[in-house]
Amino acid sequence: MHQPNNKEAYDNSPVANLYGIPAEDFNLPTRLIVRDVFLTDESAERLKKARTGLPYTEIKTEVSIDRITSAANPRPLERVPAGATFGPMELIINFYLAEDANLVATLIDGMQLLEGDYLGGGG
Repeated sequence: MHQPNNKEAYDNSPVANLYGIPAEDFNLPTRLIVRDVFLTDESAERLKKARTGLPYTEIKTEVSIDRITSAANPRPLERVPAGATFGPMELIINFYLAEDANLVATLIDGMQLLEGDYLGGGG
């Protein structure tokens, strides 16, 4: 992931302006606040009845293969089952300058890209 390393690069990066960067060399105020999003009541009820062995989640075992030894390395991952819905979602964008309103388009683009991807570590 690209990360600006100076103020000028930060100012020219809508992604950095919206989502922020680690405050190592310089720091600026956060623009995007994302509140926790919880399971809907309907999804919570469905997952309670799903008998996955865990409350609201399931275990999926994935296997990686060591390319040198050909040894299998199984690893269990806890995940939310497909079809679970969350909401409502609350996002807050702080506008410090008039042009900060343009960051809404960056947020929408990012959310649309996320729909075609996955959340979590293993996919």
